[in-house]
Amino acid sequence: MSIYEFARLMLDASCQRVKIFDLADDDVTEVFDGTLDDVPEEYEDVEICSIDNVYGDVDYIGINIDTEWN
Repeated sequence: MSIYEFARLMLDASCQRVKIFDLADDDVTEVFDGTLDDVPEEYEDVEICSIDNVYGDVDYIGINIDTEWN
C-alpha cells in the first residue's frame, strides 16, 4: 500500500499527524513530519514497509518506508 492509498483511508487526512521514516540507511532518517494532506509528492507513491504502533504519549502515526527498495 502506498502512502497516498493509506491517506485516503482516513476520514480526515488533514487532522492526522504522521512521521515518515526512511529505513534505507543503517541510520533511520525522518524524512517528513506533518499531516497526511501535506506529504510531499515525492513520497505519495512510495510503498509502506511498516507502521509503528501508537501508544502512550505518541501523537502521530509512524510510517516506515525504504527508498532504496521502492
